[in-house]
Amino acid sequence: MKALTGWRTRKTAVDILCAFEKDGRLREHFGAMVAGFSRRDRAFVKEISTGVVRHLKLLDFCIGKAGGV
Repeated sequence: MKALTGWRTRKTAVDILCAFEKDGRLREHFGAMVAGFSRRDRAFVKEISTGVVRHLKLLDFCIGKAGGV
């Protein structure tokens, strides 16, 4: 069985989210940062980054309740 997407895709998702945090533009950063990725890796990065943005308020709430930042 072939390994699922690796650290490169996860790091790219983090990079996209960091850029999004600065200017609120997800789509532009996604397009630029996944150029050259396979279809499967693009889909994986998209799912991570859009999922985090979609649930950002809930994630922030949970982090706050756990004593985080």
